Amino acid sequence: MNTSLYLSQSYSDAWGDYQRSISIPTFPVWDHVILTASNEHQALSFQKQIENRKSYLPSHTKFAVIPDEYGVRVGSGGATLSVLRYLYEQGGWEGKRILVIHSGGDSKRVPQYSALGKLFSPVPHELSDGRSSTLFDEFMIAMSPVPGRIREGMLLLSGDVLLLFNPLLIRKRRYW
Repeated sequence: MNTSLYLSQSYSDAWGDYQRSISIPTFPVWDHVILTASNEHQALSFQKQIENRKSYLPSHTKFAVIPDEYGVRVGSGGATLSVLRYLYEQGGWEGKRILVIHSGGDSKRVPQYSALGKLFSPVPHELSDGRSSTLFDEFMIAMSPVPGRIREGMLLLSGDVLLLFNPLLIRKRRYW
C-alpha cells in the first residue's frame, strides 16, 4: 500500500468533512472543543486565536479554554480533571461529543511559541482555501470526520502531536 497516497486521501476526506462542518448546519460536529492552557495569559491568547478563526469553525461547537488554576502546573491529568469540572458546570457530558486538546506546555524546545503555545504555531502547509495553517487548524480539519462516527464520548489529544488517520477506521457501533 502506498502510505503517502493513503494519507493524502485521508486528509482530502477530512478537508471535505471540515468544509461541511462549517457550511451545513446539520452536519455532525463536536459539541465542545476544549483547549487546556498553562496559565491565564496563554488561555487569553488561545481565546483570541479562536475568535480570529470564528468564520472557519463550526458555529454549533462550543469552544472553551481552561487554564491551570493559580498558575500551578497540573499536567495533562490535572487539566483533564479541570475539563471534567467545567463540563459538569455546563450541564454535564452525557450525550455529548467532546474534543479536548491538551496544549498547556511551555514550549521550552520552541521558545518563540512559549507565549502563544505550540498549538497555534504555523506549519509549513497552505490550506486549500489559501490560508496559512497552524497546528490548531490541522487538528480541526483532521478531527472533523470523527463526530459523525461516534454518538457520544470524549477524545483527548496532545496539542503537540498531529494525528492524521482515516476516520473510516472507526467502527460505528449501534447503541440501541
